[in-house]
Amino acid sequence: MSRPKKDDACRIAWVIRAGIGGNADNRFITKKRLALSDPGLGDLSRIEPNRESFYRAYESVRPEDTRAAVTGIGGKFFRFAHQMQLGDVVLYPSSKTREVHVGVVIGKYMFAERDVEFPHQRKVRWMASFPKSSLSRTAQYELGAARTLFRYKRHLSEILQKIRKAKGSRRE
Repeated sequence: MSRPKKDDACRIAWVIRAGIGGNADNRFITKKRLALSDPGLGDLSRIEPNRESFYRAYESVRPEDTRAAVTGIGGKFFRFAHQMQLGDVVLYPSSKTREVHVGVVIGKYMFAERDVEFPHQRKVRWMASFPKSSLSRTAQYELGAARTLFRYKRHLSEILQKIRKAKGSRRE
């Protein structure tokens, strides 16, 4: 899969959740860190950088899980460590505030061993936020997919347009 240039209007964008009940919300917003909890995988940079290796690693810590769970959860960690790139757009729909925070990934994957709850992290620079309700219904549905980390594709232009408008109104 070829990646679009960072200047293109069709940038790569990711939606990420802040854990169960928004547990990582403070890390995301205040500490400016995207974060995932650890099911026992440890430092993801030590796993060979391909999906099958991530599936095997996850399956070794959760052998009772179904194949669908192994590929879904193993794939989430692979995406976070290897597919997410510097400059990619990240969307965080906060369940606490019902706002969508829009940022740019500015840090490579790091394993924050001291953060026992959410050790898998990346730095983010937040650019804007707006009420989720201000989006079209179909854009809201896409944001609401029941996954922790996934590509946001169909309604990205709507999000980018909101950011451009917000930046324009600040200059006036």
